[in-house]
Amino acid sequence: MSEKFKARAIDASKFYHLKQFVFIKGNLVDALLLGSIAGLLFSSARNTVLISVLIGVYLLTSIPLWKKRKRFGKLVDRADRLLISGEEVKISSPDGEVRESISIKKSENIKLQIRASAWRERIWDYFRPDFKERAANFIQIGDRRIDFILDSDYALQQLMDLVILWESKGLDIQIDIEKCFVEHLRRLPARLQ
Repeated sequence: MSEKFKARAIDASKFYHLKQFVFIKGNLVDALLLGSIAGLLFSSARNTVLISVLIGVYLLTSIPLWKKRKRFGKLVDRADRLLISGEEVKISSPDGEVRESISIKKSENIKLQIRASAWRERIWDYFRPDFKERAANFIQIGDRRIDFILDSDYALQQLMDLVILWESKGLDIQIDIEKCFVEHLRRLPARLQ
């Protein structure tokens, strides 16, 4: 049983907004514009004015997207590192300098929410007004909430191992996990399912 969970701690106020913008603009709008341009280029009735306008619109919208993608990449790359063990939560800089250490006491109330992961994102969630709440993964210990990126199935398995360990120690845990992670839900004690 693994007793450590590693992830990237994110700044929730910026992360979800940038992620939503980059997905919608980067994937959908560009696909529509490029698809329209390609369709017009290969059609029998070539409309060079319309093609030129669409190429111009594509180029003009690509500049802000390029900047947002760059900001999003930097935000993820420079994110703090989160290390959770059975006894404490450590938040460290990308360089490894520990910025914060939170001890997990037996009387501590732990709330865990798992909603999204990099390998199981759902397209329609990006269009919902409550995207930030629907995509948030966080752990809350007492009053301190830490949002994080869940980037692999193995990481989720490590987190579930920690939940089982905390449950065996008698800690008060509230877990809210998305139904798509049903194989991990089955591993939890009946009280937490």
